[in-house]
Amino acid sequence: MKTIVETKGDFMLVDPYTGDVIEDTRPSVVTFSPFIETRVANGQVKALATDLPEEANDADFVEYWKEKPDMAVDAYASEFAAEEEPEPKSKPKGKPAAKGKAEPKGSEDKKD
Repeated sequence: MKTIVETKGDFMLVDPYTGDVIEDTRPSVVTFSPFIETRVANGQVKALATDLPEEANDADFVEYWKEKPDMAVDAYASEFAAEEEPEPKSKPKGKPAAKGKAEPKGSEDKKD
């Protein structure tokens, strides 16, 4: 899973697990690793967009950043939201109860 993060100061970070770099001058797309999770928890890094697919990458994000920095995070994240298709609703399992009558639990027909 990828996420867009930014540091909460004038410093950059390098994730030792993945080699991803969080730039000091702009948000960055990185893999959500234990390193990133820890930095978010201790307040060094702010997560701006989460649950991005693996194909999300920093090079593509930079193009959005160059165009409109103030809208880049939302615009880039929305590119992936539009691609996702809603999952079909699962059908209930078992026989449906007769209309107007609720069958008590465990009242299945037993054949001898």
